[in-house]
Amino acid sequence: MSSEHVESADFAEKMAETVSVMKGLALTIAGAPGRNGHLAHASSVGMSDLAAQGVLQRRCPQWEGPVGDSYSIGAMTLIAASDYGHGYASLFEVSERAPVFAHLALTRAGLEACVVSIWLNDPRIDTERRVKRGLCEQLYSTWEVGRLKIDDEQQRRIAGAKAFWQGCADAFGWEISNNRGKPVVGGEQRPSMPVRISELVVGRGDKPIGKALWSFLSAVIHVGWYGITPAVIEKPPSEPGIGPSLAMVGTDSKDVNPQSYGFLRALRQAGEARQTLMGWTSDPVWQEAAAKSEAHEEALLKAIAESAQQS
Repeated sequence: MSSEHVESADFAEKMAETVSVMKGLALTIAGAPGRNGHLAHASSVGMSDLAAQGVLQRRCPQWEGPVGDSYSIGAMTLIAASDYGHGYASLFEVSERAPVFAHLALTRAGLEACVVSIWLNDPRIDTERRVKRGLCEQLYSTWEVGRLKIDDEQQRRIAGAKAFWQGCADAFGWEISNNRGKPVVGGEQRPSMPVRISELVVGRGDKPIGKALWSFLSAVIHVGWYGITPAVIEKPPSEPGIGPSLAMVGTDSKDVNPQSYGFLRALRQAGEARQTLMGWTSDPVWQEAAAKSEAHEEALLKAIAESAQQS
């Protein structure tokens, strides 16, 4: 099976605007803390949350920074999302060949990071719910590492971590339960990926697009036949022979547009959540990057609709 594709220079030219906008957005998000002095603005939700940390810490003395830790996890998930976005865009710059599957793997990782980041950085929730979500992430990580069962010493450390976080939940009066391997802390749990992806991409969680997109990207990650066969742009010849069958495998810019649209839209909303939480929405660098992203999302949506009409 050969790996033929469109000419790199031509493909890169068609993708140039998407590359520029997504890289600009990703770098703007990553640089936001530095541009704002690494501090929440005085009138922001973030500053209000941090002001409540002392009260929460008195309820759970063993956890030194319940609000600060929850904010750190929210920041790191957004950094991950922006890094995936930057990597996605970089794949489409002039190079030896256009990506066939790598951009899809980054789309899946990026969408999940955006979903979790928005959940953690939601500026509409109160401080206690934010700390519940932070604790939920601590437990989720602990449970995942515990499943590895590397050695006895690691298992002892994991047991200690589980006991610590259980103690924190008890101190706050929050029940911990297990929902198919994922923790639920006082009613808070990681959101459903298909539902949240639909909400981010089309504005409604009850649309099947989220489940369809997530299933397809999962198939790509697990190299399922359903996920990798769309890359075949010309079938192998039907004549029987003893040699290997040859097919043209590649990527077309119009086929990339749906992933670019969804990823860009999700990343912008993840950035917006954190900017709002920290009171950084007036940052002119952010405003410019977000406006460019929104305008390009509309252009991509138009191109997707035109392509659908022609097919």
